[in-house]
Amino acid sequence: MTARYKLALKGRPHLPKPYHFKASGLPNVYLLSGVNIERDADYGELVTIDHLPDLFMAIAFSLVAKPERLIGAEMRFLRKRMGATQSDLGAELWVSEQTVANYEKGKTEAGPADRALRFLFLANVADDASIAEELRLEAAKLMRPSQRDRRAPRAGPWLVAA
Repeated sequence: MTARYKLALKGRPHLPKPYHFKASGLPNVYLLSGVNIERDADYGELVTIDHLPDLFMAIAFSLVAKPERLIGAEMRFLRKRMGATQSDLGAELWVSEQTVANYEKGKTEAGPADRALRFLFLANVADDASIAEELRLEAAKLMRPSQRDRRAPRAGPWLVAA
């Protein structure tokens, strides 16, 4: 079970009951303040959330910093904050689009892609181009095959020539 993320706006009074922020796409995000809920006779409950872009960034940084592996929904959240498609992310991680989809569905464990995605997200939001490049290089180191793994694959006694 993943940890519950509780977020609050500074200087704002807490709600009587935490608001389950399902619109984040994550199952475990609760807002303690910064939420305005109105009742409308025609439309029912109307919810507005203050400083929404900042909220999404706070959630993303919480995910990047968490010590446990990311769950699929968390990987999807970070990918979407980066504005990347599954294909885009697959290219960065040296895996197929289908592999990224399987990570996000929880069908495949991400392994090194978990840490690489965190570096890529930070590179995406970095203000300094040189820092962004360093983060991308770190992500690439995690995902690229090592020199040892670059040998030609074996097919019985035959070797595939390079």
